[in-house]
Amino acid sequence: MLFFNCKNKSLQIKIGNQEPWYDSINKKDSLFTIKLFTTLSFKNENETAFTLERKDYNNFFIIFKKDTFALVPEINYAKKVVEKGDSISIVYLTDLYHKEKDFDNPAFLKEIENCPIKQYNNQEKIEKSSEYEIQSRISLWNAPPTPNTID
Repeated sequence: MLFFNCKNKSLQIKIGNQEPWYDSINKKDSLFTIKLFTTLSFKNENETAFTLERKDYNNFFIIFKKDTFALVPEINYAKKVVEKGDSISIVYLTDLYHKEKDFDNPAFLKEIENCPIKQYNNQEKIEKSSEYEIQSRISLWNAPPTPNTID
């Protein structure tokens, strides 16, 4: 369990879910290009409300096949107030520069599930939440992909 402390801020950060997106539109050489959506949850463990700033959520990365890839947040809050006991979830996009032949490959999902996610500033591994899940998705049209595009 990781607790992030900064000027009386105490956040419990967990990985909520991960969704590898297979691009069926731009499929070349019979291979899917993969983008990874990762949701991190930030729970306020402090005694009072605090302001979540960009520097608090914009410094995570994933290690995939010995390479480091930045987790890029889909949102761009300058500041966001998080009340005592509340949590906020932020979705991150990562281009893994990886290709797969088959959709929903169990071996690839296991590989993603085992990839560590860390913070640049302290290198501590972020743990998965008790409700963590990983689920493959496929894009079927040329729209900007978001985790809610296809249910």
